[in-house]
Amino acid sequence: MIIYFLLAFLIILCPIFFKAGSVRSKKWCCYFIFFSMLCVMGFRSESLGMYDVEYVYLPMVRNVQNLSFSGVFTRYPFQRGNLLQILTKIYTLFSTNENLWIFLTSIPFLAALTHLVRKYGIHKSACAFSFFLILGLRIYGTNFYLIRHSIAMAVLIYAFDCVIEKKRLKFVLLVLLASLFHTVSIVFLITYPLARIKVSAKQLLLISAGFVWITYFASSVMNHFFSLLNSDNYYYNYASKRGFASNIFIPVCIILFLIAYVICKRNKIQISENDSDNIINEVSVITVNMLCITSLFMGMSTIISEFQRIAFFFLSVSTVGLSNIIYSEKDKYLKYFLLITLFFILLFFMKNALEPEMLSPYKTWLFT
Repeated sequence: MIIYFLLAFLIILCPIFFKAGSVRSKKWCCYFIFFSMLCVMGFRSESLGMYDVEYVYLPMVRNVQNLSFSGVFTRYPFQRGNLLQILTKIYTLFSTNENLWIFLTSIPFLAALTHLVRKYGIHKSACAFSFFLILGLRIYGTNFYLIRHSIAMAVLIYAFDCVIEKKRLKFVLLVLLASLFHTVSIVFLITYPLARIKVSAKQLLLISAGFVWITYFASSVMNHFFSLLNSDNYYYNYASKRGFASNIFIPVCIILFLIAYVICKRNKIQISENDSDNIINEVSVITVNMLCITSLFMGMSTIISEFQRIAFFFLSVSTVGLSNIIYSEKDKYLKYFLLITLFFILLFFMKNALEPEMLSPYKTWLFT
């Protein structure tokens, strides 16, 4: 367990090792953190995260070795997203080394995250805190075993970049590509029309209405929907088994949303065509909307646990904007209070997931 805490402190302290005021310091700080996180994730033992072999993907490497390509399509239906299985089948034609496969599949998410953080983080300290949020919010840990979901998130991070840059066609194509890895990625299409809603009471009303619907209507509606499907449907089975315990994520996501919302309102952060810092303001406004959507999907995960993975899509792209928002707070006492409080709360939050998800004690194949 100690390695995760060391990684957390290394991420937070990393900026002090790079020259202040240097444009290149932010870039090299991001690269150093990327390398550090990749070493921990990429050199992990294949036993980490193997708490449920039915839903984790390392056994798939062994399965596809004995299947033809047509057999891969039969065993892993296209409707659920099977591009990872197809790529893994191609990989096994050249190598059956599971440790190398683990290392290679660890790269896409961290590379995509580093691209986004380096591009939109306002400075090296904000970038470092963005990486820490990924660790503290348990997103980093899920990448140890939800490989298909991890690579889909990587593609969606690049799609999110297209939302910021207003490249609609490229955004749609990337979301479709992500859905080939994990079908539920298609939900990310709602990002484009909802991203630039002005920070106002609309977000508060949306969350309030959403949780009223979740509390009183969602269960019966979803049960009726699944009753129309056969019992062999993957998501029907997932709903019945309940999947991950996700209730604790709901207050966490709402708190993060409220922090982003209140600071944006306090500091009057809005999108303005005449603002020289418009791109940073855009990222901040988009982040408030992403955290609003995250909270709603996380609330829905109490009914169908698969919604937690969907919520992670929106949460993972929000970390750079959330970090920027906190660092943009003009009251330095409030700013550092939020940073320090979040750091220790999320450390505790991360710690509580390590053993249940079989991520602790940490093991690496390098010393076995």
